[in-house]
Amino acid sequence: MMKDELKIVIDELIALIETGTHSIKHNESRLNGLLDELAVGIRVKSTTFGNIEYPDPPERNQKELRDLVCSRFPDYGYYNIPESILWKIGESEVIVGDAIDDIVDITNDLSKIAWRWEHNDPDDAIWHFYRDFVSHWGLHLRSLQLYVHLSRYGE
Repeated sequence: MMKDELKIVIDELIALIETGTHSIKHNESRLNGLLDELAVGIRVKSTTFGNIEYPDPPERNQKELRDLVCSRFPDYGYYNIPESILWKIGESEVIVGDAIDDIVDITNDLSKIAWRWEHNDPDDAIWHFYRDFVSHWGLHLRSLQLYVHLSRYGE
């Protein structure tokens, strides 16, 4: 995937949340594909990250964003995830994940990336894309991918 293709995927996911598509089923199908493309997009690396002081993106209204996500994916909800993947093998407690929260967090972070792309520099945006994936939204992405897969195809 090239830089321009990554920007298109980011913009398409934001547009899916902000405007939706033809139906709930189509929204779910499109989300599934975009999550896969975002996972591949992590291979795009920033060639440089200088010491330039860029402005930070504006914050989105989280309640409004959550309401949008709920309207696009009204059937999505809570799911089980292990408390620990790497430790306590076979003994890990189960905790609750939230597909809506996952989508909100991913969309929120990607909105900031898109803003950086438009207002700062593509390399700044890609650097933050990678850093934020590793530190935050990547876990939401992977958990959500499993949830969406099992929602579509069953356990």
